[in-house]
Amino acid sequence: MTKNPIPCTVIDDSFSRSGCKIVLTEIAGELPSGIAKGGTPVVRTFDKSAIAVVDKDFDCVIAPVDLAAVDHFARRIIDGDPRARTESGGIMLLASAFIALLLVGSEERPNPTSTEAV
Repeated sequence: MTKNPIPCTVIDDSFSRSGCKIVLTEIAGELPSGIAKGGTPVVRTFDKSAIAVVDKDFDCVIAPVDLAAVDHFARRIIDGDPRARTESGGIMLLASAFIALLLVGSEERPNPTSTEAV
């Protein structure tokens, strides 16, 4: 979990058991999102309106990610990439992106053309 609140707009706060909220970022930026295989920190950059999951204190549970990166990640899974298939936060990432797409609607969807790794 990233202890780094970011300005965001809540789009779903119906998760009473976990207290989590799905949000869209209000600014572009970057946040640490884990540790790479070699032990170096991974920093994820994101655009305004990126999807994130925050806890009750608005600390990131799932770092902000753009829909193009989610699309790339999902395609890696379907293509059989074993690292994507075993990504520890992968299910949470895909679930939050799916709910955000349902709530925000097609007019907000960017064209998924990026090859940025998740």
